[in-house]
Amino acid sequence: MKILVISDTHGRWGAARKVLLQAGKIDALIHCGDLCGDEERIRDEARVPCYMVAGNNDYFTDLKRDMLLELAGNRILVVHGHRQRVSYGMESLYFRAQEDGAGIVLFGHTHRPFLEWQGGILFANPGSPVYPRQMNSQGTYLLLHLSEGRIPEAQMKVLH
Repeated sequence: MKILVISDTHGRWGAARKVLLQAGKIDALIHCGDLCGDEERIRDEARVPCYMVAGNNDYFTDLKRDMLLELAGNRILVVHGHRQRVSYGMESLYFRAQEDGAGIVLFGHTHRPFLEWQGGILFANPGSPVYPRQMNSQGTYLLLHLSEGRIPEAQMKVLH
């Protein structure tokens, strides 16, 4: 199963659409928040199951603040990250993942790509395709490959 993970698109529909085109055929999309009103547009364009959480800039939305998913035999915790203070470390997310039995944690908020295994849990932040904050200032997104009974594979991608 090929899953596109994006975050922090901040209502910039053109960048979100460009990510969808560059990612190619996907089986699902996960958005880690700060859509700023583009929920329906992204769902309509993606034409696959979409899982989205609200970020700190999603003021008028019915989206949940966090989500626990089961995809291809993997339990995935999805949050934006501002409430877990991810700018200061992963501790809060790590303990939450342990409580929920999640093997994958997806988050946003920092606008910086992050991909690391910690204590047997995959932590990933796709960064932002619109407002990147890492040194090279390139927009990024994540492709997550899941198969039942296999170790998850993740690839950080640069938006061209």
